[in-house]
Amino acid sequence: MTTNTTWHLVGALADLPVGEAVRAETPDGEVAVFHTGTGVRAIANRCTHGDAELWEGYLDGETVECPAHFGAFCLRTGEALVYPAVEPVATWQTQVEGGLIYLGGPTTPGSD
Repeated sequence: MTTNTTWHLVGALADLPVGEAVRAETPDGEVAVFHTGTGVRAIANRCTHGDAELWEGYLDGETVECPAHFGAFCLRTGEALVYPAVEPVATWQTQVEGGLIYLGGPTTPGSD
């Protein structure tokens, strides 16, 4: 793991099947953690449009659709992809080590 980052344990990768999500608490806020077909991604849990919990949204590849008003966000960059969501969400660093999922700190919303 990156040595300059404080990592927070989310749980076992085996407990998060591909296509599923979980809500995690960190000192930096609520995070939605997704197990996509390409790995584990994490974004701020609250939709920037309607404040709905994104971990409860519909996962499609590297995109999550908000369960409230169907705005969508890129899990890789946090970019708002579908109206009514127009503001990006923060993304979180993720690491899987020894079968466990860890979260690092948030990155700037919409950055890659």
